[in-house]
Amino acid sequence: PAEKAAVNMFPANAKIRKFAGQKTKPEDQDLEQSLATTLHQLQVNELQTLSGLQFIKAKEITTPVGSAIVLIVPRKQLKAWQKVHTKVTGEIEKRTSKQAFIIAHRRIMNKPNSSKIKFPRARTLKIVHENALADICYPDDIVAKRTHISTNGRNTIRVYLAAKDAEMTKPRLETLRIVYKALTGKDAIFEFSIFFVYIAVAGVSRC
Repeated sequence: PAEKAAVNMFPANAKIRKFAGQKTKPEDQDLEQSLATTLHQLQVNELQTLSGLQFIKAKEITTPVGSAIVLIVPRKQLKAWQKVHTKVTGEIEKRTSKQAFIIAHRRIMNKPNSSKIKFPRARTLKIVHENALADICYPDDIVAKRTHISTNGRNTIRVYLAAKDAEMTKPRLETLRIVYKALTGKDAIFEFSIFFVYIAVAGVSRC
């Protein structure tokens, strides 16, 4: 069909969007090219809804249970990426044998000295990190978060998940911890909780 022929002419490199002056680490270049090819082939052969979707960069994070791949996409395209999340991450994991995550690209801005200057709350460190947490957990829901402060003043976030598929999510819990630490520098523990799952379903509480 003419439509598919047009897609076949779409270059794999067009799946990568770079900002002016954006530099790619040499160790990430091969990874990005490989992912661009994978996404292009998936678009051509099976998932044409990937047309127009791009990623900004990708990074590989080493964990004790193997490496993880984080695909960083334009913030405005995140919802579209999440619609194909399972298919895309599944294809990447099948080809690389590495767990895959998709997060939006967000910039942190320093608060202005003057209160008269408008400042977007979404650009604060806290909100950017909270959104990154939700992104890496997707498609699972975060039903509660609790911050534990140790005697030495170190903070650890306990994240309680209501998994869409617990059997698939359970092997990823340790990877979630390491990926979140690599992205934000913060410590977190991810787990399931029957109590929080119950109250979320009952509509009693949701964090």
